[in-house]
Amino acid sequence: MTTQKRLTSAQRFAIFQIVDRAIDVTQQGEWHASAEYAGASNLVQVTIRRAGGKITDPEGQVVNAFLARLGNESDDDNNNNRINAELGGLLDHLNGLLNKSGATS
Repeated sequence: MTTQKRLTSAQRFAIFQIVDRAIDVTQQGEWHASAEYAGASNLVQVTIRRAGGKITDPEGQVVNAFLARLGNESDDDNNNNRINAELGGLLDHLNGLLNKSGATS
């Protein structure tokens, strides 16, 4: 069971950075990336595929950061630490795609 939570300002800014970086990845031309905050599902989803490819291709990816408190998270600190780590992982992954292509942010 998960519950809806209020995101911190830092988490909201991280989501903004993820969406912004997805734009950078797409504009560099090798990959197409999209990122969205899905409030009803309480997650941030990043979809990545090669330019001209399909999400169902072997290199296609769908990566999520879950924002709800999970059942095993006993307090806000544990919950926020996990969310921050998942959002950071999404941003790092997108940065890695830019670095592979030689683009800079």
